[in-house]
Amino acid sequence: MLMNRPVLLLAALMLAAAPLAAQNPLAVETYRLPNGLTVYLNEDRSRPEIFGAVAVNAGGKNDPADATGIAHYLEHMLFKGTEALGTTDFALERPHLDSITALYDQLGQTSDPEARQAIQAQINEQSTKAAAFSLGNEFDNLLQFIGSKGVNAFTSSDMTFYHNSFPPNQIRRWLDIYAHRFQKPVFRTFQSELEVVYEEKNISMDNFGTTIFETFGKHFYKQHPYGQQTILGTVEHLKNPSLRKMYEFFNTYYVPGNMALILTGDFSPAEVKPLIEATFGQLPPGEAPPFPEYPEAPFSGREEVNIRVAPVKIGVLGYRAVPSGHPDEPALDLCNYLLFNEAETGFLNRLVLDNQLTFAGGFPQAEKDHGASVFFYVTKLVGQSLPKAEKLVLAEIGKLREGAFTEAQLEAAKSEIIRSFEQQLENLTERGIAIGEAFVMGQRWEDVLAYPAQIQALTKAQVVAAAQRYYGDDFLAIHAGRGLPKKTKLDKPGFKPVLPAEGAESGYARRFKALPEQSYEPRYVNPETDFARLPIASGASLAVTPNPLNGLFSLEVRFEAGERLIPALEAAVPLIGYAGAGDSSQLALKSAFQRLGCSYSVGASREYLTVSLSGIESNLEPALQLLGLLLRDPRASEDQLETVVNDAIAGRKLEEREPDARGRALQEYMLYGPESSYLRRYGAKELKALEPSALLAAFREALGYESQTYYAGKLPAAEVQALLRRHLPYPAAPKQHDAPQVRPVQSYTAPQVLLIDDKDAIQSQIYFYVQGDAYTPAQQAAVDAFNTYFGGGFSGLMLQEVREYRALAYSAGGAYRTPLRPGHPGYLSAYVGCQSDKTLEALEVVSGLIRALPEKRERMDLIRNSLIQEVYSNRPEFRDMAQTWDAWMLKGFTEDPNRSKYQAYQSMQFDDLLGFWRSQIQGRPLVITVLGDARRFDKAALAAYGQVVELELDDIIKK
Repeated sequence: MLMNRPVLLLAALMLAAAPLAAQNPLAVETYRLPNGLTVYLNEDRSRPEIFGAVAVNAGGKNDPADATGIAHYLEHMLFKGTEALGTTDFALERPHLDSITALYDQLGQTSDPEARQAIQAQINEQSTKAAAFSLGNEFDNLLQFIGSKGVNAFTSSDMTFYHNSFPPNQIRRWLDIYAHRFQKPVFRTFQSELEVVYEEKNISMDNFGTTIFETFGKHFYKQHPYGQQTILGTVEHLKNPSLRKMYEFFNTYYVPGNMALILTGDFSPAEVKPLIEATFGQLPPGEAPPFPEYPEAPFSGREEVNIRVAPVKIGVLGYRAVPSGHPDEPALDLCNYLLFNEAETGFLNRLVLDNQLTFAGGFPQAEKDHGASVFFYVTKLVGQSLPKAEKLVLAEIGKLREGAFTEAQLEAAKSEIIRSFEQQLENLTERGIAIGEAFVMGQRWEDVLAYPAQIQALTKAQVVAAAQRYYGDDFLAIHAGRGLPKKTKLDKPGFKPVLPAEGAESGYARRFKALPEQSYEPRYVNPETDFARLPIASGASLAVTPNPLNGLFSLEVRFEAGERLIPALEAAVPLIGYAGAGDSSQLALKSAFQRLGCSYSVGASREYLTVSLSGIESNLEPALQLLGLLLRDPRASEDQLETVVNDAIAGRKLEEREPDARGRALQEYMLYGPESSYLRRYGAKELKALEPSALLAAFREALGYESQTYYAGKLPAAEVQALLRRHLPYPAAPKQHDAPQVRPVQSYTAPQVLLIDDKDAIQSQIYFYVQGDAYTPAQQAAVDAFNTYFGGGFSGLMLQEVREYRALAYSAGGAYRTPLRPGHPGYLSAYVGCQSDKTLEALEVVSGLIRALPEKRERMDLIRNSLIQEVYSNRPEFRDMAQTWDAWMLKGFTEDPNRSKYQAYQSMQFDDLLGFWRSQIQGRPLVITVLGDARRFDKAALAAYGQVVELELDDIIKK
């Protein structure tokens, strides 16, 4: 999903007053190759990793009107290889691929069902013949070979973005394969991938939010493809795809003048430039045609659209705003922040804090061609209509137009906007996406860096003028009442699996592996030098990690008491989010933090209460004073508790309509039985009986336990220690509790199938579980190898057998899960989300993989090299350094586990991972959960997989 423009461009604070320099982590060198390709180089040596990407200035809006979904589908197909990659013999494969192209043209011109079925059978026959020369996921295999992580792509309305991270010593190979993927690509396994896209469409149709916002887009953008087309495309167009049009789309838009290469991370620009020229410089030059203009007329007053699709009443308001890069964009960003923000100080936030609405929020859509400001709200569950709720929202927008905010609030908003951006850009991936979006929006990186200064220079008068100009009486209102959306169910086509050749490799793969590799040494975590340990008080210790990037700190205090020990924390923690402190109301408290450029949060897990604080480090002490006040003297009212209760009940109503949420609840029931978090939580009646005083007492009780504090920043450790002692109320005699405890998983003596017949679900949510023996750290290298083989991305058995070969699901995966502490059992967990009519076939394939693991020994070199290479970049980010170390120690390690695993990987053989499967998985009871529409599969056939236990939602979810 593409991030919003304001979030991406908000504060290159570090660069606002400094010249670009190689040592600055936000400095970007930009240039163009002779063929027109734009190159962005961002050197950042803080972590041993590189994020690489290619951005294409074309997305869903560029789809032909009669072939929507092409850009997104093409994104999928560009993982399938080229004339030299992904094939054993393209000359023999090509005639079958040409036949497939021609057959799809015939299919698109045929409406008779029997004739269509006959053509699809011919396509399947030709696909099966072509597969004899196809090498499946060779592209992904080669990326895995070099230790890549996060191999993926996404399509938005304006762009398509291909990306992954990889170790620094593999940059030559990464550049070679990423440049090669765009040279003479071949869209093989088209029929199978179409079924995968169907599944992605099914996921969207199971989500009522998709229906609401597609309806909004259609009525907001009455001319532009932003609203008149969807990125996934229509069901009708997906049923009649055209390979010919896809190649035309590629040849039109995938040209160097319309593309950008982005590298962020640990590399030398001087060394990498010749490699870029030798690889991406070989792409033939070309420019894309200009995109036509689609003007959108202003709304004529208030325009209303009514639909019934949601489990609760939801309203959406849309105002015409500005496209990305417009001079008014910074002022509108401030307007939107003053209306709604994460610090909960906005006009719309107050409606929720004051219990006038269940929820209210908003976000900007600054697209390349047009812009929108979108506000949405959820009515109170009882007695409030959508028109009444809308009036409340409009009244708050009116306050903004009237300038009912102070200069102090404006300055706090500016500070928070800038801080949020700087913190976000610490991450190489998010920084790389930000650079890619700047390219697509037609902005220089220097334009991005000027944004904070533009925000800072805005006056109250300018912000009010923007609100008056854009947030007037002309807008779109969507009223989504309670009801069920119409869903189009796509039937399983009944194709034969397309099984590609195995055990071979292309000529390109052999050349790729022969490319020289830079020498590189792993950077292991050293607790003596990477962070400092200090005591704070009895039972309270501190870990301080230096921040090498910016002037922002992060603080996390973990108290060893969670919801298992103090169940009331489930409601106490969200109540603290609404609470004031001492004589300060909740709004006054949140505003005080905001003025300091800081924010706080409180969270509870099963084992910990966690208090977090982050922000501008120069304001650490006053922020700690405020946090200390909250911890010592929180204040909450009955009204605030009512808001918490309403939030929880509304969330459960939404949960009832989300198949994936219900599927996870069924999985938790399988794993933990009565200890499932969905059953341990409060019911609605219990929530309504709670008292604020009892919840605040539970919160104070948790603060009385031993704790561990983690800090990341530039201040010396001793200074942080002194400030924490001075301002936070660490107990003098804390209670002891050995947290975290491992939640025991259930043991099964025989196979079972737990079934919930969900007639509203298009997709079936299927989980698999096999319990293993007690975990020891010595198992970890074999666990890693097994997980890479079984569920390691596109190269793992799960995605290959379920998605790539048989097109049974968009989402499939699996891994052996290890406990937080040694001595407790691990377990195999696998998942498939598929059309309900594919349920039995998916069960057959996945259960077969688990019970009789295929022995594809030729993959061992790939697995071994992948694991070795991943060690090079497998170093925690600085904000997680000490926490990661402590998790390793808790798990039974005595040093960075990458050190011992690196040695184990060197000599690992296929029999090692096979032996792990035999000892921990083979022959053990397989338990399966199925949540789906049983009308679309033979329920009796489930008995082949074990005793069938049919359940109702009330058995697994406390409402």
